[in-house]
Amino acid sequence: MICPHCGAEVPSGSVFCTRCRKRVVIASGAAGSDPQRVAVAPAEAYGYAEPLERRRPAGITAIAILEFLSGLMLLGMAGVSFFLVAQGEQQPRLVIAGLGVVYIFLALLKFAAGFGLFGLHSWGRVLEIGLCVIGLLGIPCGTILSVVVLLYLFKPGIKLLFSGREVEALSPAEQGEVAAALQSNALVYVLIGLVVAIPIVVAVIGIFAAIAIPSLLRARVSANEAASVGDLRTIISAEAAYQSANGGFYDRPECLQAPTQCIPGYAPGAPTFLDASFASATRHGYKLTFHAGDPVAPEALAGGAYSRSSLTQFAYTAVPSSRNQTGVRSFCGDASGQIFACPDGREPPVEAGHCAAGCAPLQ
Repeated sequence: MICPHCGAEVPSGSVFCTRCRKRVVIASGAAGSDPQRVAVAPAEAYGYAEPLERRRPAGITAIAILEFLSGLMLLGMAGVSFFLVAQGEQQPRLVIAGLGVVYIFLALLKFAAGFGLFGLHSWGRVLEIGLCVIGLLGIPCGTILSVVVLLYLFKPGIKLLFSGREVEALSPAEQGEVAAALQSNALVYVLIGLVVAIPIVVAVIGIFAAIAIPSLLRARVSANEAASVGDLRTIISAEAAYQSANGGFYDRPECLQAPTQCIPGYAPGAPTFLDASFASATRHGYKLTFHAGDPVAPEALAGGAYSRSSLTQFAYTAVPSSRNQTGVRSFCGDASGQIFACPDGREPPVEAGHCAAGCAPLQ
């Protein structure tokens, strides 16, 4: 008798296979015959009463349908991306359009994998394995679903169904594996459970995100605004210190960072007035802009003891680099030492180095 599990010869009267140690099911023979000497068909050993044939298991059908649905969802995401491209500004257009192209490419791969699985083509299984490997990065839902599908696709019976070999060409043990794959519907139930559970998990995550993200954004905006006001106060203090070293005149930010290049006779080893980090135009999500006031009259600079670029007034503005994202309010500070805030985030008006009317003093 042949073991339906591994194809080894089973001695007469044995209940377990001597090679794989699995239980051997004995089929009833003809009347009067010894049932222990009747060879068991592998399909019968697995309780598969129908004639064994190469057909698509329910689990493969479920995976294929899932791939078709995923492809449709990706096409919808691509449509949203291209709609945003038509509505968005110039710079993010390329990124969003690139995402749309990626979504379309992935959707085509999903459709191809679905058709390959429906037809039991070997390339369909290989493509699905590749998509599942990519899906492992979708923590946590995509990872769980991909692991389940990968374990199913690597079952021996499933591999044989996608091998292209006819059932008659399979060994008894291989026929048993195919029969087991055709009988098992466990994956169908697992996939149904995941398809039902994943939207619930996503919805719960979405609810928490809807609560947490606005709070995080508000906290980031508040932190950026506070840091920008601090930057303006630092610059105003630096201008005041520079004024005392430059005969009572203000100057450009470059001179505050390198006073030896502007003030004649300034000691090379003496401290600077403004840190070099303020040379960056954008800090803490705000764009800093220097506004020069009227230059000092040449006759006031007679003798060459003061900077040739000296100014009578100055103003600095801080505007959110992305309005309502990196900051809400904009700010302006000048030689008076006062900081003004514009609630709408627009560029504060500046006239002759003074913060003009239109923004309220910051309390």
